[in-house]
Amino acid sequence: MTYEVDGAEGSSDMTSVVEGLTEQEVEELAAYYSAFDFVSANQDFDANMAKLGEEIHIKQCDSCHSKGGSDPDDEASILAGQHKEYILNSLKEYRDGLRPSDKKMLREIRKLNDDQLISLSEYYASL
Repeated sequence: MTYEVDGAEGSSDMTSVVEGLTEQEVEELAAYYSAFDFVSANQDFDANMAKLGEEIHIKQCDSCHSKGGSDPDDEASILAGQHKEYILNSLKEYRDGLRPSDKKMLREIRKLNDDQLISLSEYYASL
């Protein structure tokens, strides 16, 4: 996905969007967005795949992403209620080494195939 600002096209990848920001600007953005309440995306999901995704989550993800990936106090990000396309793309990027992650995340996600990642994204979409 690309975006256009003042006639200049760029990437919607957050890394490229924020790479030119100073540490103070990043802190200001974080403070701004942290003032908002999280609102789950209203989206359709496949209930059967979500059930499979729940099983995968419990087995491989819940130790870091507790409460179905919905606990804001976890050091890990909120997964529940995110747009499923975003979650699926992110999971694939983590698995394929295109996003930085800790060793535990990398070890667990590399065990999963595309269908399992789709099931996880359907599960998180269902919450």
